[in-house]
Amino acid sequence: MKPSDTEKRIIGCIKEHGLHGASSTEISKSVGINRHTLAKYLNVLNAEGKIGFKRAGMGKIWFIEKSPLHGVSNGSRDVADTGLKTTLGHILSTIPDGIVVMNENYEIEFTNDSLIKRFGNLIGEKCYKAFIGRSEPCVKCPVIEILHKGNLTSMRYQATDKDGNSYDLIASPMKNTDGSISIIEIVRDITDMKQAEEALRESEEEFRLTFENAKDAIIWADPETGLITNCNRATETLLERRRHEIIGQHQTKIHPPEKAEHYSNQFKEHIERKGAVDDEAEIITKSGKIKPVHVSASLTVIGEKPIIQGIFHDITGRKKAEEQIRYLNEIKRSVIDNAPFGILTSDKEGNIIHANPALIEIMGSPSEEKTKSFNLFKLPAIKKAGLDKVFGKALMEGEEFNLEKEYVSHWGKKIFARIKVMPLRNTSGEVTGLVTIVEDITEKKNLEAKIAPVPEPLAIPEAQSIYP
Repeated sequence: MKPSDTEKRIIGCIKEHGLHGASSTEISKSVGINRHTLAKYLNVLNAEGKIGFKRAGMGKIWFIEKSPLHGVSNGSRDVADTGLKTTLGHILSTIPDGIVVMNENYEIEFTNDSLIKRFGNLIGEKCYKAFIGRSEPCVKCPVIEILHKGNLTSMRYQATDKDGNSYDLIASPMKNTDGSISIIEIVRDITDMKQAEEALRESEEEFRLTFENAKDAIIWADPETGLITNCNRATETLLERRRHEIIGQHQTKIHPPEKAEHYSNQFKEHIERKGAVDDEAEIITKSGKIKPVHVSASLTVIGEKPIIQGIFHDITGRKKAEEQIRYLNEIKRSVIDNAPFGILTSDKEGNIIHANPALIEIMGSPSEEKTKSFNLFKLPAIKKAGLDKVFGKALMEGEEFNLEKEYVSHWGKKIFARIKVMPLRNTSGEVTGLVTIVEDITEKKNLEAKIAPVPEPLAIPEAQSIYP
């Protein structure tokens, strides 16, 4: 049935009053019919779903019923008691996501309880001002994209409100009963998710920077296949290979080929032991160099997937230093052991650390082990000779002492010795022990005693002249 002229005039009057609606008195005056007749028209239009109302005290405020959403209870709004509106109202009031309807003028026509609790009653306000706090429409405004540009499809976008909260929005066109089109949006608060994503991104970036800039090579391998899945910049330097040449290779490929089986078994051992494992190993570079490394391996989980992480520390320098120290110690030991005089080293407590063969012979000791079993401050033969006091003074004052002394060793050997006591110092200059050099000068002293002193020549008187 086509609407009568009176019905058109009634609808026109309500439209002129906008979203806030018109009272029966205002409609009666505008249309020019009495309130009793007007009530009949209003009830018919309401039954047809063309207009709705909300109570205002004892009266009613009438508005254009564009869609079922406009008749759903919103704050103090009262609606006709229909099954559809009751069910729809219950759904909209219980869902946690926000629902908002906007017209082509950016005016908010409807909000559900979720948005009312957060923003208050926004009916009639401009959406961009109410939600975002802007003075003009947003850049990705669905009203512009869907209504003004005629792109009548749903669109999804994200936005931030004036309080800094983030939302995920799905906007869709909604055709109203009067033929007009509004925008209905589903609004989901994703602030917590955004914050979690940002925290995760920062954590991942921090981890990436730590991983990439680590001084030691770090290699990840799949525990099931043994294939390398990731490595850092230091690994490229260590192996003299680009990352794409390393990732995807079996972990045994970074070791000397003749030892592949050994390192395959070592890899399996790391998996079985699960905890951190420290080992020394060898790797082979692209140029064929063999480098010694210290490996700290552990089974860990990255992104819910188990991996074997190996941290490879190049110990080439350390190994060279150890070899040099070993070589120097061998030279030192050779010099000391072949010296023609006795050399004895001891710590601060007087414990004998080393005695060379010459000292063993000078003292008449059966072995170095027997000699090392004594203490310089407790051996009776040393105390009897008063040498314990010389040793103590050298340690206390850090000075060198030289003396010649008759000495009877623990094993009964009597010698005349030239003794030199020198403090041992560490790199900080702290005295840590003593070096005692003993030279047997018994034969020299005996020889000196056998040689008698030459008597001075007799004085011959000066001859007297017999001549006057």
